Amino acid sequence: MHGGFPKGPDVLVSIEHDLGVAALCRAPGGDLWVTADLDRMPGPEPDLDAPRLDGELAVCDELHAIVAEGGVLPPGASSAHVRDVFGEYHAATLAAGVWLAVLPRGARFRAAPMLFRDGGGSVVRQPQPEGATRRPLDAAGERCPACDGDEWELVVRPRSRLWVPTELTVCRNCGYGVFASPPPACIPDELPAAPPWLRRAGSLAGRAATALMEVWMLRTLRAADFPLYGLSARWEGPRFLASSGGEILKTSTFELAHGDPAADRGPLVLVETTNGDMSEPEWLPPPLHAEETLFQTLDDWEPAAHAGGMSADHAEGLRLVLADEERDRTLARRVLSASRRNRAIPVDGNPVEFSELQDTDVSVAAARIGEVDVSIVCRDVEVGTIELTRVEDVSAYRVTHDD
Repeated sequence: MHGGFPKGPDVLVSIEHDLGVAALCRAPGGDLWVTADLDRMPGPEPDLDAPRLDGELAVCDELHAIVAEGGVLPPGASSAHVRDVFGEYHAATLAAGVWLAVLPRGARFRAAPMLFRDGGGSVVRQPQPEGATRRPLDAAGERCPACDGDEWELVVRPRSRLWVPTELTVCRNCGYGVFASPPPACIPDELPAAPPWLRRAGSLAGRAATALMEVWMLRTLRAADFPLYGLSARWEGPRFLASSGGEILKTSTFELAHGDPAADRGPLVLVETTNGDMSEPEWLPPPLHAEETLFQTLDDWEPAAHAGGMSADHAEGLRLVLADEERDRTLARRVLSASRRNRAIPVDGNPVEFSELQDTDVSVAAARIGEVDVSIVCRDVEVGTIELTRVEDVSAYRVTHDD
């Protein structure tokens, strides 16, 4: 019996972790699928949202901070290893011609590359579908994130789905691949100047759209059906509604800014309140919520390695994509290496324990307060000096920066 059903999933390989059991399973029809939480799959058939391999080399599933990834072993492979953001390899569990790994911390921020080897320790290339063609690509000096190889090739694969690119840039040593090719019709570097009447019309339309968005954001802020938190009256600087988010017709997150969020420098405190459901797989406990907040903050504030990820030249496109991947790994290392502590922060006059992370230029803290999750981002402000209070009068918060 599994979950009350006479027959549970056909589990090919499983791994116990802190929150349950991850597994790679086979459905009665033969489909392979991965779950980070086997208890969510009580019957032999996977849920509609369960990640299926469906011809892919690997798929992953998340449960809070747990990321499970699995797939089919390439022909000739007898081991599989996942590489973390620090460059260390972690062995996957093998059984019945498949592999499964519970990925190390940091995988939430950047997918971990896989490396396969045979019994003698030689690298086994990740396979390409039948009918794929290859040609060498001159991309000297670009290191593969999986194996550190520096020889690449362009693989053109038969189209499997309309939205999946057919061109893949692949490491010739291990088969690690990235979609680093331009779309069929690239946007030219320079577009012709629009006539004055069109520029004026575009400007008016942009201002109208901005005004409508501001009205909508203020209405959702006033209609919030869960507690919102901001700085206490001790904060004498400006207050803004920085952002809001959620599902269609249901706003579940508000970020209130204290200070100018558009400025690159100066005191700034962002307080985000989320009406989070602890039973959802995406929910994170405060220490991991703080990590996620710090990563997103660094991602927003740190300059990107390049302006975009597309280039008409395949070698240049590869360089741009690998630079973007390395930037994410660098930010993830900063998050995982940040100093951390628990700190009591006054909330409506009562101390609440927050999980705090401190990076060089920014500090973040996160806690669960009643039925909501609260995160704080501080720049040029000490976390230990702030006080939070429930926001009763949202009129103190503006949407625009115009006086």
